[in-house]
Amino acid sequence: MKKNEVILVGDIGGTNTRLALAHYDGHHVRIEGFEKFKGKDYSSLKPIIETYLAQQSTKPISASLAVAGPIHNHSVKLTNRDWQFSEDTLESKFGFEKAILHNDFSAMARSIPIMDDDSFDTIFDPKTSNSNAPIIVAGPGTGFGMGIIITDCHPPHVLPSEGGHQAYAPQTEAEFKVLQFLQNHFGFVSLEAICSGSGMNMVHKAICAQHGKPYEQFTPEIVRQRAKAGDKICLEICEIRAAALMGAVGDMALACGSLGGVVLAGGVSERLIEYIRAPKAMARFFDRGPQTDYMRQIPIRLLKNHEAPLYGVAALYADHQHS
Repeated sequence: MKKNEVILVGDIGGTNTRLALAHYDGHHVRIEGFEKFKGKDYSSLKPIIETYLAQQSTKPISASLAVAGPIHNHSVKLTNRDWQFSEDTLESKFGFEKAILHNDFSAMARSIPIMDDDSFDTIFDPKTSNSNAPIIVAGPGTGFGMGIIITDCHPPHVLPSEGGHQAYAPQTEAEFKVLQFLQNHFGFVSLEAICSGSGMNMVHKAICAQHGKPYEQFTPEIVRQRAKAGDKICLEICEIRAAALMGAVGDMALACGSLGGVVLAGGVSERLIEYIRAPKAMARFFDRGPQTDYMRQIPIRLLKNHEAPLYGVAALYADHQHS
């Protein structure tokens, strides 16, 4: 970004759209005017941006947006919301000099080196780590995102990924039964189908079927409350999803050599943190036979700053200008 430049930054997810203005003073990016919009209240992204810009006294010259879906030919169709838009249409509708779309977890990953320590909670600290090694950033929200960042170069290099759509790999009899139930409905069963907010109800139905109990739909908050109160089915929902998440990020860390760390992100990661920290889920990450000691070298953190993707897309915009 150029000194005194102001751009629109956004995180366009399946449930919420977050927008802000990024200001660059020549040294640091400052995020101002943060607003959150519920996607279900709008037919497309266009009226959200119109509403937001009408409230701002400063007109941004360009836009840099993180999007929850694969980008093809500078266009995206969101995975978990029926919205489709392109960089060209954003430029023509809003008069931006430049509009750039980024994978949402590329933005999340790019934010990691620039977020302060208060933006993270430590889940596992091995006391030593390899800061030059890749870092995995992954986790479930409405969907399941994944990105990789390599920080031993300038600017840091981000690798986008659709790793949340890898196949679910159950390890226990109960998990195999959940897989079979979902296969009967969907065929292919991804990590997203187990871990994400959009998949929770089907996991709930699968576990009810195992126990011969009638299904009653609960909100995620009610599921967690009942799990804490000792409800067997709700506890199993939380434990199976947490184990699936930690097993998946462990697989990703092994595949990518991520001795730089694993960062969990996404709303579901935050809300399941009690179960993620539990020995059952942590064992799913660490227990890798001859590679168990390798896994215990990997720091694990939770990213809890909801503005992180906005800092990430601002940094990606700056990286693009200098490439």
